[in-house]
Amino acid sequence: HAVEAVERLWPVAKADALVIAAGPKMLGALRDALPKALAAKVTVELHKDLLNLPESELAKHLTV
Repeated sequence: HAVEAVERLWPVAKADALVIAAGPKMLGALRDALPKALAAKVTVELHKDLLNLPESELAKHLTV
């Protein structure tokens, strides 16, 4: 679902790069599932499972 969402939103996103964050197994799965065009936009991979964090805490974990 995550890859489908990124594929749908990327064309209208005003971004030059993509940062992905997930636990190690999910990060590998995301990397494998990303189409080549989107994979080329990934500039940072964070080995962090942020799934259960409150939205208010996400920004401090995504600062690179």
